[in-house]
Amino acid sequence: MVPRTLRARIAAALAFTVILTIALAGITFFALERNSQRNQALRTLRLVAVPVRAGFVLREQARANPRLSGLLTRAFFDSIAQEGNVAVAVLNGDGVVIAEPDVTSSMNLLGQRFPLPDPAAPRPLLALREGSLTTTQGRRLLYATGYLTAPNASNRLHGVAFVVAIPTETAAEIAGSFTPRLAISGALALAVALVVGLLLARAATRPLGRVERLAVDVAGGDYGGRLQEEGPEETRLVVRSLNHMLDAVQSSQEAMQHFLADASHELRTPLTAINGFAQALEDGTITDETARARAHNLIQNESRRLLRLVEELLDLSRLEGGQVRLERSPIQAGELLRHVADVFSLRAEDAEIGLAVSAIDDLHLYGDFDRLEQVFTNLLDNALRYTPKGGAVTLAAGREAGQAVVTVTDTGLGIPPEELPHVFERFYHGKRGSTGLGLAIAREIVRAHGGTVEIDNAPGAGARFTVRLPLAETPGRTPTVTRA
Repeated sequence: MVPRTLRARIAAALAFTVILTIALAGITFFALERNSQRNQALRTLRLVAVPVRAGFVLREQARANPRLSGLLTRAFFDSIAQEGNVAVAVLNGDGVVIAEPDVTSSMNLLGQRFPLPDPAAPRPLLALREGSLTTTQGRRLLYATGYLTAPNASNRLHGVAFVVAIPTETAAEIAGSFTPRLAISGALALAVALVVGLLLARAATRPLGRVERLAVDVAGGDYGGRLQEEGPEETRLVVRSLNHMLDAVQSSQEAMQHFLADASHELRTPLTAINGFAQALEDGTITDETARARAHNLIQNESRRLLRLVEELLDLSRLEGGQVRLERSPIQAGELLRHVADVFSLRAEDAEIGLAVSAIDDLHLYGDFDRLEQVFTNLLDNALRYTPKGGAVTLAAGREAGQAVVTVTDTGLGIPPEELPHVFERFYHGKRGSTGLGLAIAREIVRAHGGTVEIDNAPGAGARFTVRLPLAETPGRTPTVTRA
């Protein structure tokens, strides 16, 4: 069953790691201990084998003095029996035990068969055969066998061999000897691991608890809370990202509130005018035909203004949501700018403002003609609005860094530096009045084309809008322009 809480999962993971580590350590220790015991036993057998052979030979040579032979043999085998519980026995030519010294007969090896060295091996007198076997009594032994004399010797010891053996612990005995100690050590380590794991889990999950409480506050509409960055780096990163997200959400909420207030204000003005004049016409307050005609014209104009504002709001919403499909094609930049200038030529003439277009003939944009016309219409309308009588507005297009660059420059009073970052905001109110939605729509259209739009103050006086758009790879037919 998987723990449900992060704290329990951390503690369980740490406990599992400790258990796995102890198990692996126990298995490794068991293998090393078993191998170490075997190697130690074999070294003991090798050290004992040489003096055992010499002892048997000495006993044979001292048969003329039985008393001396018996004393030497008993003293020799007593010393061997006291050194590592080593058993010694005599083997016949088939490797069967035929005799044991009295002092080592406790293992009862009589009749047990042991493999012998190969008699044909070089220097067989010095050869030993080592191995392990289980006796008929079920005892596990390590042994070393060898010949007492050369196999071809002509004496009483011809064909006689010997064996030295030492008992070894079985795997169960070895495991049983250290398992209790390993279990006690493992239990202590597991207890410490659980305590440490719970403390670490508590430290790791404490920031998440604060995140959960903050999320509840945000769901309730409180966007002012922030978390202190503390704890591990990963937790700090999560908290930092959450704080940044809350900053963005709070900024978005504030912008939305401002937008709703500004939109309400913009909508209220024409609605108030429409309602007032309609009420006056209904009450009969306006009786003069000229005044009645003027009231009808005002209601109609304000209705158109209101409809235009609503359409702009919907258009901006679709642009920001990526719901506007662009019909892209190569567009001759000079033709587009001259068309926009023609639309505003009468207005510029009435305001006594010079209007000029400067563009490279072979400069082709790649975009939606109608939407780009809307961009430069909004920019030119803004420029003419803030250019005084006798001023000039210039539309220019050229190439720069692999892009088409179009500028709209006026000779007005310019824009205060502190207002420049806010000019493209919806309904932004600066010293030059409200920007409405035109510039915001223009920026979104340019972004949809993969371009950028910037504003700064032109050298000397006035404002300059700079639009950067992608170039057409291969110039094509310029879209047909329908004159207004």
